[in-house]
Amino acid sequence: MRAPGIAQVGCRTPIVGCLSLLLLVAVALAVWVWQDSKRGWTVTKLESLLAVEIQVGCDRQHVEAWLDKHEIQHSYWADTTGDRSGHSTMPMLAGLRDEDLSGMVRGWIKGSEANLGFLENGEIRVYFFFDKQGACVGHWVVPFVFSF
Repeated sequence: MRAPGIAQVGCRTPIVGCLSLLLLVAVALAVWVWQDSKRGWTVTKLESLLAVEIQVGCDRQHVEAWLDKHEIQHSYWADTTGDRSGHSTMPMLAGLRDEDLSGMVRGWIKGSEANLGFLENGEIRVYFFFDKQGACVGHWVVPFVFSF
């Protein structure tokens, strides 16, 4: 029994404290997820830039300069059958015929720069294909998710 005129204090304080802590954790988690979604390269970001900055018909030097400008590692392959996914070559997967090509440039983005989704690990590869005259006839971007 309490004395008249004295209010009961402290019953709601733990609940308010717990709710405040939960709200703070939820806000921190939301900020972390948002920050993670904005990091590095995404397939969409890469495709968007390629559509604007790399034209069909450009040469290998232009493609390699673009990759250098964006600090994307790359290498040239004269043998377009050297990189495969299953039984298909990369040109085949992009809808091209190996025999029509003189080579390809493969670029790759790894580690934290490859934004494949929340807590996803892997790399983004971009392939540029060149015809017998050395003109770029297309590109193909493919994500490789390793795990979480």
